[in-house]
Amino acid sequence: MRRLALFFCFFFLSISAFSENEKLGFSLGTEGGTIYKGTAVSGELNFFNSYRFKNNKNLYLENFCGLQVTNKCIDFTNENICFFLEKEKVSLGSGFITHFDFLYGIDFEYDLLLNLKSIFGKKNALYNCLLELNLSHKGMVIYSLPVHHKYLFENGFGLNFCNIFNFPDEWTLNFGFRTWEHYKYSAPLNFTLYVELEKKFLEHYEITTGIYFRYLDQNSTTAYLEYPAFRLGFIYIF
Repeated sequence: MRRLALFFCFFFLSISAFSENEKLGFSLGTEGGTIYKGTAVSGELNFFNSYRFKNNKNLYLENFCGLQVTNKCIDFTNENICFFLEKEKVSLGSGFITHFDFLYGIDFEYDLLLNLKSIFGKKNALYNCLLELNLSHKGMVIYSLPVHHKYLFENGFGLNFCNIFNFPDEWTLNFGFRTWEHYKYSAPLNFTLYVELEKKFLEHYEITTGIYFRYLDQNSTTAYLEYPAFRLGFIYIF
C-alpha cells in the first residue's frame, strides 16, 4: 500500500513537469454489483495531461494516470497515447496501457494493453467519433490456490466506440460501448454501455457525471447485468 502510494505520487509529479495541458480530477461513485454481492463505493484521483512537440505540429502525447479505491479493491492505471497523425478530420495514435488491481485478500491482477486510437471529425464540431482497438495480456495471482497454480494468465483484445457531441456553452455528451474502463479490464470480453456528460464552467473547472451498464459473463450460461454504476466528478484545469 505504501509503495503503491509513493509510486503514484512520484509518477504524478514526474509527468506533470513535462506536460502542457493538465487536468486533475476527483470523483465518487458506485461500482455496480448484484443483489447477491452488493455494490461497491469508489473514490478516484485522476490526472490528465498532454504535450505537443514544437518541431512537429502533428505529433503530440496524451497521458492518463489514476488511482481508484473502493471497499473491495485498489486499482492503479496509466495510459499513454502518442498521436502521430493529426489532420483536419482525423487523428490517429497508438500507445500502451498498464493496470494493477489489488483485490483485498483474494488476488493481485495486472493488465498490459497495446492500444490504437482514432478520432474522426473536426475538433469542436458538433459530432465526433472515437474508435479504440487493443491487444491485451492479463495475469493474476490468486492467493488461495496451491503454489504451482497461483499464477494464471489470458490474452485477448478489446474495443471502445464512442459518439461525442459538443454542444454550445461547453457541454459535451459521450455515449457508446466498450470492453474496458479505466479501472476494469475483464477477460473474457464483457461489454459496458455508458453515457457521460461533461460541463466546463468558469475557466478552470469541469464537472462530469456518468452511468454505466455492465454485462458480465456474456459468453456463458451465467450471463447477468450488474446494477448500473454511477459516477460524479470534479476536475480542475491548470
